[in-house]
Amino acid sequence: MARGRPAKPVEIHRLQGTFRKDRHGNRREFTEDELPVIGEAPNHLTDRQKAIWAELVSVSIPGVLRVSDRFMLEIAVCLLDQFRHNPDFKTGHLNQLTKCLGSLGFSTADRLKMKPTPPGKDPNNPFANLLDDNPFNEF
Repeated sequence: MARGRPAKPVEIHRLQGTFRKDRHGNRREFTEDELPVIGEAPNHLTDRQKAIWAELVSVSIPGVLRVSDRFMLEIAVCLLDQFRHNPDFKTGHLNQLTKCLGSLGFSTADRLKMKPTPPGKDPNNPFANLLDDNPFNEF
C-alpha cells in the first residue's frame, strides 16, 4: 500500500514561514532539550575533517543544525574533504556533496526556504519603524 509523503516537523514549518495553527497546531514540537545543537565533531574524524566540521557549523544558519543532523553533516564533511584534496573526485560524489549541503541549508535555494524568525527591532536602526509610521500601510 502506497503512503503519502511524511509530514514535516513543526519546527521546519516555523522556519519556512508555512506554520498554520489550524493545520499544524496539534503536532508534537521538540524542545531544545530533546534536539540539542549539533555539538563537536566525532572523534574518529581526522584533524582536517574536524576543521571542516567546525567551518560548516560556523557558517550554517544559527539554530538549524541539531543533533539529528550529525550523520548528514559527517557525510558532507568527508565528501568536502575529498573534494578539496582528491584530484580524482568523481562527479557522482560532487552531486552527493551538493545534495548533503543543500539538505543542511547550505544552498541558496534551500536557505531561501528557511525563513528564520526576524530578530527584534534594533532601536539604532533609523529604518526599523518605517512601515509602522506609514499611514498607507494596511498590513
